Amino acid sequence: AALGYPKALLWQRGLSLYYADRMQDGDSQFREDARWNFADTEESVWAMICEAKLFGFEEARRRMLQVGFDFRPVMRTVYELFRGERESE
Repeated sequence: AALGYPKALLWQRGLSLYYADRMQDGDSQFREDARWNFADTEESVWAMICEAKLFGFEEARRRMLQVGFDFRPVMRTVYELFRGERESE
């Protein structure tokens, strides 16, 4: 980010924050990235995972970011599972 790359697009930073146990910062990073990349499921899922550690799973699910259409079928399935819209098979 210091070299001019938009901080909002550094989803890798969000992963690092998660693994550093900085859930609030990770959540903020993923949510900011989702504003730029609104159809990418991973940001929504990772923000939800950070929030699950902060607020509990059900509250995190309730707050989960809605994303646009992800063209990758497997990621649509992941998104639906985390949102509780699909059962595992």
